[in-house]
Amino acid sequence: MGIFADATKAKIRFTTGLGNLTTEDLWDLPLSETPSQATCLDSIAQHVNQDLTASKQESFVKARTTVNIIAKLKMDVILEIIRVKLDELGERVRRDEMKRKRDRIIEIIANKEDDSLQNKSLASLRKLVDELE
Repeated sequence: MGIFADATKAKIRFTTGLGNLTTEDLWDLPLSETPSQATCLDSIAQHVNQDLTASKQESFVKARTTVNIIAKLKMDVILEIIRVKLDELGERVRRDEMKRKRDRIIEIIANKEDDSLQNKSLASLRKLVDELE
């Protein structure tokens, strides 16, 4: 099973200022704090990391406890959601940049076409108008 299947099967919850959140709820949170949203993935990851660090066992002989397993699963889930959201953000930035470049090139083409028309003789311009009717 994948980490999301494990998380939903174990019904893990993430304690936040908004109350307990499910794995699905995490997808709706911003990566970092915003003026309108104090709870973010970064702060949740920091708290989960503290829990994970506190639950680490010193023994390499004794079996891991449920607390260790759940803390590790929570960390894996939050890190995967952060990774996906960062990838999506990077893709949006890349697409926005490509759109800006494309729009600028189209603007330059339009300007060059205008310049080309401006340089035509009056007779050529009248002929073009007649052709468009």
